[in-house]
Amino acid sequence: MDNSTTAFPPQIQFIVDNPDKTFGTWLCGGIADFILTGAVISMTAEYWVKYGKTDGHLYKGLVWTSLACNILKTIQTAAILWHKLVVGFGDYYAAAASPWYSTIVPLTSGEKDNTVAVFFALRLYRMMGGLRLLLIPLVATLAMGLAGNIALTVQAYQLSSIESLAMFNKTCIVALVGVMSADIVISASSSYYLWTSKTGFKRTDSLIARLLHLTWITALLPMISALLNLVTYVKLSPSGDSTFIAFNLISPKLYSVAMLYTLNTRQSLLSNESSYALNSRTDRHGAGVNVTVQRDTVQFTDGRAPGSAPTAVKFASHNNFDTSSDSPRKNGFGDSDTLSDKHVLGDEEV
Repeated sequence: MDNSTTAFPPQIQFIVDNPDKTFGTWLCGGIADFILTGAVISMTAEYWVKYGKTDGHLYKGLVWTSLACNILKTIQTAAILWHKLVVGFGDYYAAAASPWYSTIVPLTSGEKDNTVAVFFALRLYRMMGGLRLLLIPLVATLAMGLAGNIALTVQAYQLSSIESLAMFNKTCIVALVGVMSADIVISASSSYYLWTSKTGFKRTDSLIARLLHLTWITALLPMISALLNLVTYVKLSPSGDSTFIAFNLISPKLYSVAMLYTLNTRQSLLSNESSYALNSRTDRHGAGVNVTVQRDTVQFTDGRAPGSAPTAVKFASHNNFDTSSDSPRKNGFGDSDTLSDKHVLGDEEV
């Protein structure tokens, strides 16, 4: 096709003149999509090995739903890339057109975002023992994101080509703002609750500090991606620049990675404060009596005797004593907790 003698509409001409900002962003976003899907599959396998027999049906259901949606989303992305870069190669009108599996991109992205948001909202609910007034902004933002994506999908079916993209700019902005706002509400509320839950006891406060770090580490990348998706859409898409597509493709995957990372790190968060290893009276060969404390049980192993079996001694927990009249500090327990590990983690049996 001779592009120099063919008159294209402005937005089609932008594709012809700027393949890096149109087809290129689809390609880069698609490659990132495939890589992150591999990460999601690997993390799901790790989750199943660690918690497949202990977690409740709700958590396992959310994980399997997320995995299925991620795989379907990747198949959808592959089909779109095939349409735009192979079938439509050299035919810019065909490449710019939106087949049915391309028009439902907002709906599939929104469904994945909301699945992960439900997980984090459930986790927050279990930590706080209820959402109370927080339920109002949380439900509003989740509904805003989901309704915006549904409306966007309905409007996308009425488009014949990229030339009509401006028809649903406002709807797209509503959907993007809703998803990002729900993420901010959950992250900020979780951080506030954890910060105000500090007890002054070393073990609990140490766990809370790690949970605060985990909250923002897992929220940061999806939040940045969602913000860049919104900014690039508002600022660049009116001219035909499709940079926002790359962020639109990877944002749902980053939310899934954040959910799985949060689930898979529960054992390590607890084990850091649940066991301690000490060596006593070691000889010049490094052998000695090893003492391992695991919650309320202490195991003794004589390292000087090859093949010696550990001897376990269980001590009474401070929870067996009445602490209702005084603060835990005054009862002689230097590490009594007002919050259990599972309560702080939001990890009761589900």
